[in-house]
Formats: sequence, C-alpha cells, structure tokens
Amino acid sequence: MVTYKFTGFFPPVENNAINYAKAGQAVPVKWRLTDANDDPIDDPRSFVGLYSYSIKCDTLAGNPEDAVEEYAAGGSGLQYLGDGYWQFNWKTLKDYANQCRAMYLEFKGETTSPTVNFKFKK
Repeated sequence: MVTYKFTGFFPPVENNAINYAKAGQAVPVKWRLTDANDDPIDDPRSFVGLYSYSIKCDTLAGNPEDAVEEYAAGGSGLQYLGDGYWQFNWKTLKDYANQCRAMYLEFKGETTSPTVNFKFKK
C-alpha cells in the first residue's frame, strides 16, 4: 500500500486563510503528491476526488459528513503537471453565492489533504 505525502495547496488557493471566489467560476486547485521516499506520484488513480461541504461563515464550523463530490470545469479534469504536481479545476456552483464552504481532496487509501475554506460571492 502506498503512503502519500501531500504538499500544497499552491496559489491561488491559500492554506490557513479564507479563500474568496466567485460562485460559478472555476478554481484551479494545485498540489504535489509524493510517496514515503519523496518520489513523485504520477498515477491519476491516486486521486479519488475533490469534496466540499457547507460551513458557517462566522465560525467556519460545518459537518464533513455532509461533503459532496465536486466536478471539474469543462473538459479540464485532473491534470498532471509533472514531478508529482497536479491540478484540478474545480467548477464551483452558482448556488454557492454568499455561502462559505470547506474543501479537501481525497486520495487512494482514504488519505485526505488538509481542509481549506472558501467564501463565495455572486
């Protein structure tokens, strides 16, 4: 079983901050994945999906069990950029306007990324 080492997120997504995005637009989510020996992971099957769930904008509290799988914008899908670097263009819903959501990635073996928070505007 492969143990994944996640590095990221990379700009424009910020860790430990509230990310602002326009509801209905794509957000480029970028990261790097390596194994326990720091060798780059280039297998697209390592990626299970991008998930988000509603959180309260004032407290950032929410229930991860309510997470829904999100989809890619257009035909962009999951992109391998080389050396373990990946990008997924998250197609946010227009319905997210004036809401806050937490987002994370899941990898094979139930490994997940850290969670990052978003506030969506119209």
